[in-house]
Amino acid sequence: MFCLSVPTEFLPENTVNPSLSEGTFSINQLLIRDFNENTKLLIALTDTGHAFLWDIDHLTKPPLVLVNSESTWGCDSEPTSGLLAFSTNESIVSIFEIYPILFKYYQLLGIKNSKFQKYSVNTFKKDG
Repeated sequence: MFCLSVPTEFLPENTVNPSLSEGTFSINQLLIRDFNENTKLLIALTDTGHAFLWDIDHLTKPPLVLVNSESTWGCDSEPTSGLLAFSTNESIVSIFEIYPILFKYYQLLGIKNSKFQKYSVNTFKKDG
């Protein structure tokens, strides 16, 4: 059994609502999404606009944190294209191409996941 906590101490102060007592968050949605046969993500959406993503196979590692503009309530994914979308109370939808982000996240944490090798840094070089 794991007890996962939202790591507010790593977030920039300007992204945390000062009215929150002791840096606590309200989790608006908690879901698990498959992204490929090797990757399942636990996603927690918060009232501060943060989305915390934990890889189910690496729950002891720090989560990947994505920031939305407002309180985030909705989330859906399209694993074939690697899209992850979040919606807010302000009717704003933010869409992330998650595979390049996951590649960098795994690289920073020293996690080997060959499914994301095609998203290596060399893939992002601009022409000219």
